[in-house]
Amino acid sequence: MARTGKSKEKLLRLIDIFEKKSDEEHFLSSQDIIAYLAEYGITVERKTIYSDIETLREYGYDICLNTLGKRGYYLASRKFEEAELMLLADTVAASKFMTEKKSGELIGKISSLASEYQSDRISRSITVTNRIKSMNESIYYSIDAVHQAIVQKKKIAFKYISYISENEKVFRHDGRVYVVSPYQLICDNENYYLIAGYEGHEEPLTTFRTDKMSGVEMLDEDIDETKENIPKYVKSLFGMYSGDVRQLTMEFDNSLISVVYDRFGRDIRILSKNESTFTVSVEAALSPVFFGWLCQFGAKVKIISPDDVADMYIGQLKDILERY
Repeated sequence: MARTGKSKEKLLRLIDIFEKKSDEEHFLSSQDIIAYLAEYGITVERKTIYSDIETLREYGYDICLNTLGKRGYYLASRKFEEAELMLLADTVAASKFMTEKKSGELIGKISSLASEYQSDRISRSITVTNRIKSMNESIYYSIDAVHQAIVQKKKIAFKYISYISENEKVFRHDGRVYVVSPYQLICDNENYYLIAGYEGHEEPLTTFRTDKMSGVEMLDEDIDETKENIPKYVKSLFGMYSGDVRQLTMEFDNSLISVVYDRFGRDIRILSKNESTFTVSVEAALSPVFFGWLCQFGAKVKIISPDDVADMYIGQLKDILERY
């Protein structure tokens, strides 16, 4: 029987034991379970273990009995499978907007959702060091403050950082405070961005890198409601570089149709198609990143219209050639 005062704790400890000490490769005999419970000062008989396991099964825990090889019980399914946790951990490791320290802390929390054995495999498989990471340790607090402001529809104030070197930073515009209406947080190209309305900007919407936002403060001032189509705006951006959004007609080699779908979505207008090329009409923000994306395809892409955008692209290519 359980020691006095420990019976209420027993089932909670038993859940923890199955989650941490068992998986599809590691099984717990009744003696193992009794020994682990004893570490918490809980004494139980073997027959009580069977009854407790049945209670947990009735509650929804998928506890199975292995009868091949070593006989024992294990937690057969979890909220997250090991492969899913590995994917989440690797995504965190690759995210440039997080510092190396914060990435390590979050990967540790993700790994804790697995058994101890799976957690060890995840930790050994994920590399955080030597990756391009943010130097802004306050990123978590900035994102939380922005999120709260979006929920409450309040404006935020912050200063915007530029880095001169690894350990030296300056504030843009001599430390001027930006006051914006936050609308949406977006993860793109391994960075985290805020889509906002900014009175000092010529466009109705603009983007800010959250890892470069310093001293984010929610103000007691309602946001300026926007009539802009934010999903459409986001779709038009390349690497979250904002610019003049224009309707373009472009001709691509047929080998690039999957690339174009990946970039612009499958609902784009295909104007014509022949044996070698197809022509599409899309919206895109004119930025160096957009022109750089086009440049990688060489002669397999051509801007048909408008003429001024084609001239801008030609100018970009000429500037590159003049460097050599």
